[in-house]
Amino acid sequence: MLQRYGANRSVEAAGEIRHSAFSQTFVNLVIRQSKAWKIKINSEEHSDAAMRLPDLFKSVPSGTTKVILLLGKPGMGKTRLVNKICQQWAEGTLEQYKLIFLFEFRQLNLISRRLSLQELLFDFFLCPEDCPNAVFEHLLENAQHVLMIFDGLDEFLGDIKLPSSPNSLGPDPHRPLSVSELFTSLCHGNLLPGCTVLVTTRPKMLPNVLLKTVTLLAEIWGFDHEKVEEYASSFFQRNALKDRAIACMKSNGKLLSMCYIPALCNIVCICLEYLLLQDEGSIQLPQTMTQFYIKMVLIFIHKLQKLSGASEEADLSQHRATLASLCELAFKGLEEKKMLFYAGEIPAHVRDFASLYGLLLTFEVKASNGTAQAGYTFVHFSFQEFFAALFLLTSKTIDENCLKEKFFLRKWILKKEAKMTFTENCHIFLSGLSSQGCRQFLSSLAGQNESWIQERQAVIIQILKKLATDSLTGPKVVELCHCVYETQNLDLAQHVGITLNFNYQFRNFRLMPLDITSLAFVINSSPHLVKLGFVGCPMEFEYLDVLASCENIKSLSFQSRKYGNEFAAVLFKSLPKIKCLTTFKLAGGNITVSGLEHLLRAFANCHQLEDINLQDNKMKEQEMVKIIGMFSIVEKLKKIDLSHNQISENIILAFCQAAVDSPNVTELHIRKNTLTINFTGQSIRSGRLQDCQLSPRHATQIARILRRCSHLSEIDLSGNNLGDEGCKELVKMLPKMSISGLLSLNNNQLSLESIFCLLRSMAMCPNIKKLEASLHQKTAVLTLANRVVAGSSRSRSYSLNDDRFSTDEGQMLATSRKICLSNNSLGDSGVLKVADLLPDMKALRSLMPKQTGERQSKLLVCPQHSIRARRFSLKDCVLAPEDVARLFGILNKCSGLSEIKFSGNALSDQSVEQLLKFLPQLHSLKLL
Repeated sequence: MLQRYGANRSVEAAGEIRHSAFSQTFVNLVIRQSKAWKIKINSEEHSDAAMRLPDLFKSVPSGTTKVILLLGKPGMGKTRLVNKICQQWAEGTLEQYKLIFLFEFRQLNLISRRLSLQELLFDFFLCPEDCPNAVFEHLLENAQHVLMIFDGLDEFLGDIKLPSSPNSLGPDPHRPLSVSELFTSLCHGNLLPGCTVLVTTRPKMLPNVLLKTVTLLAEIWGFDHEKVEEYASSFFQRNALKDRAIACMKSNGKLLSMCYIPALCNIVCICLEYLLLQDEGSIQLPQTMTQFYIKMVLIFIHKLQKLSGASEEADLSQHRATLASLCELAFKGLEEKKMLFYAGEIPAHVRDFASLYGLLLTFEVKASNGTAQAGYTFVHFSFQEFFAALFLLTSKTIDENCLKEKFFLRKWILKKEAKMTFTENCHIFLSGLSSQGCRQFLSSLAGQNESWIQERQAVIIQILKKLATDSLTGPKVVELCHCVYETQNLDLAQHVGITLNFNYQFRNFRLMPLDITSLAFVINSSPHLVKLGFVGCPMEFEYLDVLASCENIKSLSFQSRKYGNEFAAVLFKSLPKIKCLTTFKLAGGNITVSGLEHLLRAFANCHQLEDINLQDNKMKEQEMVKIIGMFSIVEKLKKIDLSHNQISENIILAFCQAAVDSPNVTELHIRKNTLTINFTGQSIRSGRLQDCQLSPRHATQIARILRRCSHLSEIDLSGNNLGDEGCKELVKMLPKMSISGLLSLNNNQLSLESIFCLLRSMAMCPNIKKLEASLHQKTAVLTLANRVVAGSSRSRSYSLNDDRFSTDEGQMLATSRKICLSNNSLGDSGVLKVADLLPDMKALRSLMPKQTGERQSKLLVCPQHSIRARRFSLKDCVLAPEDVARLFGILNKCSGLSEIKFSGNALSDQSVEQLLKFLPQLHSLKLL
């Protein structure tokens, strides 16, 4: 094993043969602890944490079998990484492991018989030069020093199932088992307990059975900006074109977005090198992934034929038949779920051609009987998918119905459940080959005219149109945008935008730079305004500038704890470029002063911005106060939401002061963790400071601030701790405040004296229409209706909650049109005392004492259109004869009483007799 992976051999040797066209210099990949692992361990600090390669093995506990599951989308470098691990082990980096075994599932698929663990290790990997039994026993005894690597679980054709019982698959290491059972037993610790098992797979191919055994779950994210430049520097290290190539990548966002996928980065470098060598001036780069694959095939043929003077089309026509056979091989492989082919399965001329041009790799394969044979595989699985897509569009054996059936995404619209496909990129290549720019290439390859090709391309375009619905999930929208981008068809992109209602919302999955580029293509294809939102979506910050190219975004929102000052700095450059932006949200982040300064400068240059939401960004007092400066610099601002940041007493007072000083502020609302400011441009202004823990010492400050406001429609201070002292200070200022609507002091620990104090102050505050206050959680609502003040009519209301009234209170009630006593505790005597005042209440049209005691549950005097038409209603009460006598004695004095309702009451015979005595005296009564 040291000879196989020794330091004197490059990592490329692990695959036996790598053609020189494919530079496979290893660059460290971006690896992050998977978000799915965060859910399992319930710890945010481990979520998406960056990892180095050695961290994969340091992060697991000792003593039991360790299972490391390494996820990665196609082309992210999973196979390259495991080969690098083997090399590092050979170089002595992974000292904790004395033995290491690497298996590829694509080769394990060839094993059909049952075999023991020893046979798997020694017959299908490497056999010790001598004493294999002794080596195996040593391996069993020192399992904690053994690393087992299984690459490409998504390529395995067998079923991964749990053992039927704890002892069904072990612990006998000599027992013959299927490949699936051997793998499962290793992961569950039934075989080689204490070893480390590393498994790579695509994220979509994640068996739930395996997740239960996982010790560490990580994901390969491919390259970032720095890794792309590092890879390009390595690729062009002996080439004078290095600086030009890197500059070209940096200046072309579309090109750079592809390079974040390592396999595609290699292809881009190959094409870029060729194009730079061919043309010393400007170069015309392919626009899509599919176009790069086409370009690379043509480059291989052109370079290796050394026909520098011949056209690429001439080279293609010369090898048309051979390429067609290669495409058929790729297609049949996908149909049969095969990635590895024996020599006898490939025509000799195809094998020689593809191997010569670096399209096929050859290496030693162990057959099911253990014998070694030559095996072939495409240089990368994406090449097999690409050539299979070529076959579907150029072969005469594929009709329209077959083409529709093989387009995988079509299963989105089928009622039957779609099984997981063996391919992930074939539909993207089919979409890319449907572009007008590929028509000439396909026509040459197929030997048909372009009209024939165009008809087949139209089939794919129609499928994509049907796939667009407004019910697609975020990942499906991204996948559809990929396909649309590959077509470069603006009409199709506009159709997709219309069908999605120009609303793009993405939640809890990573967006690659190529995803952002594809999304921007669809958004930019139409002049319609769009809404775009990302919740919990990791992304490369520099690719926000791609979104800035979409001037028709009207609503843009981001929500993630990963967004902080660095994110804000990128937004500073990007947001002003979005000319139609009216609504912006950045929530759930972590913003300090430096980040906020970037945002404020950006907002000042967003001339259509109306709504800003900065909720839950962990902003403290320093940041919150700084936002006040934004009130005047954003000219069309209508609303700011700063909820769920630090809202201290100082911040409350500062925002109150700012709201009063800013003429464009019309509403300030602060309640517990809620803080919103409205700038509606209307004359009505209101302030709601609810549940803010304001104490008596704040009452004077609040009152002084509010009195400076020329017009207030509403002041709501409910849910604070103002108490009697604070209420007293507030009452002093009330006559100097311009309150024209509601004043609410509910739940402020007020005594009865404070309630009466507020009532007395109403005489000096003629503009207040409604007063709400509470005593021991009982709310008193006073609506003041049609009271004549300075020759004008006002609607006012009162609410009382005790039976002790002074002469002043009685006088105020006597002039009221509506009195509401809801949820009070007047008691029988209190209600009757109110009743005593009824004859003097000439303007009264409604009296409502709800839940006031055991005997008076509902008393209602309803207003009529005519002042003389009055009604009295008493429901669901128990009245003694003396109560009836007293009540009707009062009602007899009420002029204009035309209707009395006594439904639902429990009247005794004596009570009815008392009632009948008064009926002759009620001259206006029409209905009883």
